[in-house]
Amino acid sequence: MKIYSECIACQVQTRLRDIEKVLRTEQDRISLLLKVLDLIVREVRNSKAKITPAHLATKLFRLIKSDTGVNDPYEEEKRLACIRGLDLYRIMCRELKNLDIKSRILKSLKLSIIGNALDLGVAGYTPPTPQQLLREIELVKVREEEIEQLMKLFKGSKVITFI
Repeated sequence: MKIYSECIACQVQTRLRDIEKVLRTEQDRISLLLKVLDLIVREVRNSKAKITPAHLATKLFRLIKSDTGVNDPYEEEKRLACIRGLDLYRIMCRELKNLDIKSRILKSLKLSIIGNALDLGVAGYTPPTPQQLLREIELVKVREEEIEQLMKLFKGSKVITFI
Protein backbone atom coordinates (compact mmCIF):
# COMPACT_ATOMS: atom_id res chain seq x y z
CA MET A 1 0.00 0.00 0.00
CA LYS A 2 1.28 3.44 -0.84
CA ILE A 3 0.66 6.50 1.24
CA TYR A 4 -2.24 8.85 0.52
CA SER A 5 -2.72 12.47 1.60
CA GLU A 6 -5.22 11.48 4.30
CA CYS A 7 -2.62 9.04 5.70
CA ILE A 8 -0.19 11.92 6.12
CA ALA A 9 -2.80 14.00 7.96
CA CYS A 10 -3.58 11.03 10.22
CA GLN A 11 0.14 10.55 10.93
CA VAL A 12 0.46 14.18 12.00
CA GLN A 13 -2.59 13.96 14.28
CA THR A 14 -1.46 10.69 15.84
CA ARG A 15 2.09 11.86 16.43
CA LEU A 16 0.79 15.14 17.90
CA ARG A 17 -1.25 13.07 20.35
CA ASP A 18 1.92 11.16 21.24
CA ILE A 19 3.83 14.41 21.76
CA GLU A 20 1.08 15.92 23.91
CA LYS A 21 1.21 12.89 26.20
CA VAL A 22 4.89 13.27 26.97
CA LEU A 23 5.84 16.94 26.59
CA ARG A 24 4.39 19.60 28.89
CA THR A 25 5.30 22.91 27.28
CA GLU A 26 3.86 24.20 24.03
CA GLN A 27 7.32 25.29 22.92
CA ASP A 28 8.70 21.74 23.34
CA ARG A 29 5.67 20.30 21.54
CA ILE A 30 6.05 22.64 18.57
CA SER A 31 9.78 21.97 18.36
CA LEU A 32 9.28 18.20 18.19
CA LEU A 33 6.27 18.47 15.90
CA LEU A 34 8.41 20.43 13.44
CA LYS A 35 10.93 17.57 13.46
CA VAL A 36 8.04 15.16 12.79
CA LEU A 37 6.86 17.29 9.87
CA ASP A 38 10.41 17.49 8.47
CA LEU A 39 10.74 13.70 8.65
CA ILE A 40 7.37 13.21 6.94
CA VAL A 41 8.35 15.51 4.08
CA ARG A 42 11.74 13.86 3.71
CA GLU A 43 10.41 10.28 3.78
CA VAL A 44 7.48 10.92 1.42
CA ARG A 45 9.65 12.89 -0.99
CA ASN A 46 12.55 10.39 -0.95
CA SER A 47 10.25 7.43 -1.48
CA LYS A 48 8.29 9.26 -4.20
CA ALA A 49 5.18 8.67 -2.05
CA LYS A 50 5.77 4.90 -2.10
CA ILE A 51 6.38 4.59 1.66
CA THR A 52 3.61 2.70 3.46
CA PRO A 53 1.70 4.35 6.31
CA ALA A 54 2.96 1.68 8.71
CA HIS A 55 6.60 2.21 7.73
CA LEU A 56 6.27 5.98 8.08
CA ALA A 57 4.49 5.61 11.44
CA THR A 58 7.34 3.46 12.74
CA LYS A 59 9.96 6.03 11.74
CA LEU A 60 7.95 8.86 13.29
CA PHE A 61 7.35 6.96 16.52
CA ARG A 62 11.07 6.17 16.78
CA LEU A 63 11.87 9.86 16.32
CA ILE A 64 9.53 10.82 19.18
CA LYS A 65 10.86 8.02 21.34
CA SER A 66 14.50 8.99 20.83
CA ASP A 67 13.83 12.72 21.19
CA THR A 68 11.79 12.43 24.41
CA GLY A 69 13.34 9.34 26.01
CA VAL A 70 9.83 7.96 26.58
CA ASN A 71 9.58 4.41 25.26
CA ASP A 72 5.80 4.23 25.14
CA PRO A 73 3.47 7.18 25.64
CA TYR A 74 0.56 4.74 25.78
CA GLU A 75 1.92 2.51 28.54
CA GLU A 76 -0.82 3.40 31.03
CA GLU A 77 -3.61 3.01 28.46
CA LYS A 78 -2.22 -0.38 27.46
CA ARG A 79 -2.02 -1.48 31.11
CA LEU A 80 -5.67 -0.52 31.64
CA ALA A 81 -6.66 -2.16 28.36
CA CYS A 82 -4.98 -5.39 29.50
CA ILE A 83 -6.90 -5.32 32.77
CA ARG A 84 -10.18 -4.75 30.91
CA GLY A 85 -9.20 -7.40 28.38
CA LEU A 86 -8.62 -9.96 31.13
CA ASP A 87 -12.02 -9.12 32.62
CA LEU A 88 -13.60 -9.65 29.22
CA TYR A 89 -11.62 -12.87 28.78
CA ARG A 90 -12.98 -14.30 32.04
CA ILE A 91 -16.53 -13.37 31.07
CA MET A 92 -16.15 -14.93 27.62
CA CYS A 93 -14.55 -18.12 28.97
CA ARG A 94 -17.53 -18.69 31.24
CA GLU A 95 -19.92 -17.98 28.39
CA LEU A 96 -18.09 -20.16 25.87
CA LYS A 97 -18.04 -23.17 28.20
CA ASN A 98 -21.83 -23.24 28.15
CA LEU A 99 -22.09 -23.29 24.34
CA ASP A 100 -22.07 -26.14 21.84
CA ILE A 101 -19.02 -26.40 19.57
CA LYS A 102 -20.58 -24.58 16.61
CA SER A 103 -21.71 -21.68 18.80
CA ARG A 104 -18.27 -21.56 20.42
CA ILE A 105 -16.59 -21.23 17.04
CA LEU A 106 -19.02 -18.54 15.96
CA LYS A 107 -18.58 -16.53 19.17
CA SER A 108 -14.77 -16.92 19.06
CA LEU A 109 -14.68 -15.77 15.46
CA LYS A 110 -16.77 -12.72 16.31
CA LEU A 111 -14.53 -11.94 19.28
CA SER A 112 -11.50 -12.10 17.04
CA ILE A 113 -13.09 -9.75 14.53
CA ILE A 114 -14.26 -7.28 17.17
CA GLY A 115 -10.89 -7.42 18.95
CA ASN A 116 -9.36 -5.60 16.01
CA ALA A 117 -11.21 -2.51 17.23
CA LEU A 118 -8.76 -2.17 20.13
CA ASP A 119 -6.22 0.05 18.40
CA LEU A 120 -4.72 2.95 20.34
CA GLY A 121 -2.68 4.21 17.38
CA VAL A 122 -5.44 5.66 15.21
CA ALA A 123 -5.95 9.42 15.18
CA GLY A 124 -9.28 10.58 16.57
CA TYR A 125 -10.33 7.08 17.64
CA THR A 126 -11.22 5.91 21.13
CA PRO A 127 -11.38 2.12 21.50
CA PRO A 128 -14.67 0.71 22.77
CA THR A 129 -15.16 -0.50 26.34
CA PRO A 130 -15.54 -4.24 27.02
CA GLN A 131 -19.30 -3.69 27.44
CA GLN A 132 -19.47 -1.99 24.05
CA LEU A 133 -17.48 -4.85 22.53
CA LEU A 134 -19.92 -7.41 23.92
CA ARG A 135 -22.79 -5.48 22.32
CA GLU A 136 -20.90 -5.19 19.03
CA ILE A 137 -20.34 -8.95 18.90
CA GLU A 138 -24.05 -9.48 18.46
CA LEU A 139 -24.05 -7.21 15.39
CA VAL A 140 -21.37 -9.18 13.52
CA LYS A 141 -22.88 -11.49 10.91
CA VAL A 142 -21.12 -14.67 9.80
CA ARG A 143 -22.56 -16.94 7.12
CA GLU A 144 -23.60 -20.42 8.29
CA GLU A 145 -21.55 -22.17 5.58
CA GLU A 146 -18.39 -20.43 6.81
CA ILE A 147 -18.87 -21.92 10.26
CA GLU A 148 -19.35 -25.36 8.72
CA GLN A 149 -16.09 -24.94 6.76
CA LEU A 150 -14.24 -23.87 9.89
CA MET A 151 -15.60 -26.85 11.82
CA LYS A 152 -14.21 -29.17 9.15
CA LEU A 153 -10.83 -27.44 9.27
CA PHE A 154 -10.75 -27.55 13.07
CA LYS A 155 -11.75 -31.21 13.37
CA GLY A 156 -8.97 -33.05 15.11
CA SER A 157 -7.17 -29.91 16.24
CA LYS A 158 -6.04 -29.81 19.84
CA VAL A 159 -5.68 -26.03 20.09
CA ILE A 160 -7.19 -23.26 17.98
CA THR A 161 -6.00 -19.69 18.26
CA PHE A 162 -7.84 -16.69 16.86
CA ILE A 163 -5.94 -13.48 16.27
